[in-house]
Order: sequence, then C-alpha cells, then structure tokens
Amino acid sequence: MLAACVLKQDDAGVRASILLGEADPLRLDQAPVLYVNGEKVEGVVSIDTLYRVIDRALVAAGQTPPPAPAPAAPAPAKPGN
Repeated sequence: MLAACVLKQDDAGVRASILLGEADPLRLDQAPVLYVNGEKVEGVVSIDTLYRVIDRALVAAGQTPPPAPAPAAPAPAKPGN
C-alpha cells in the first residue's frame, strides 16, 4: 500500500523548486551566509574575521573604520567551582 502511495505522488513541485535553487544567482551553498558590500562570507566565522570584512567595506566606501573593540573580560568564577 505504501509503495502505491509513493508512486502516485506528484513531485513536480519539488523538482521545480530544485531547479529554481540551482539557478539561484547568489549560490547559497551553506548557512549562514552574509554579504557585506558584495563580499560573500560563508559559514561560521570568528568575530575578528567579521570585523575585518566590515572594515574593508568601510575603507572601500571612503570611511574610517572604528577602533577595534576591547577584548571582553573573562566571566567571574562561580562560587564552589
């Protein structure tokens, strides 16, 4: 019975969505994807990498990037640990 149901399924919508995805001009191959002034940043990147990408975009736009943020202070130790 299950095989008969599977064979009767209309997969035209799925096939069409795959074709549309393959024609995607942004070519999003993985998540997350971020575009900064046209530069594609894929996957999980460090905050330092993200700052460098943003700074490059600012310089390209004739802006002066802000100073780098101070490193975060370590979290205080929990009592009893």
